[in-house]
Amino acid sequence: MSFSSYHTSYKIYCNKYLSEGSNLNLYAPNVVLTFRSLELASELECPRCGCKHVVLDRTRRTVLNDVPYLPGATKSLEVFYNVYECQDCGKCFTQDIDFKHPLARITHRAAQWICALIKEGYSIKSVAALTGICWETIKRIVLGLKS
Repeated sequence: MSFSSYHTSYKIYCNKYLSEGSNLNLYAPNVVLTFRSLELASELECPRCGCKHVVLDRTRRTVLNDVPYLPGATKSLEVFYNVYECQDCGKCFTQDIDFKHPLARITHRAAQWICALIKEGYSIKSVAALTGICWETIKRIVLGLKS
């Protein structure tokens, strides 16, 4: 088996999420890191009634855009998060994704990067071309920045 210096193994913990794997090619045009939840239903309380009888109802998936490693490349985070159900009151609630920006499916650091580029005088169109993030998302972030 040959070893390529472009591939690496990784293990990343981020706020009750874990991403791990091997053969990560940082020089690929599209890098996707998959994060899975480590949160346990037995450790949670219902946000409505406060009881501890919470069970895992289902797992959902979302994809977040992140800051790329290289210009012209994209980096996405595929996040599997949990939906829980309270056995006492029946309320369903979702696990927080702490690194997701509230205005779009991007990470907080991607939003910070976008804001920094806009403050430096880049147009929304040029930021979209540079980041690979769609124009509408960048506009939403910029409008959130002004409010």
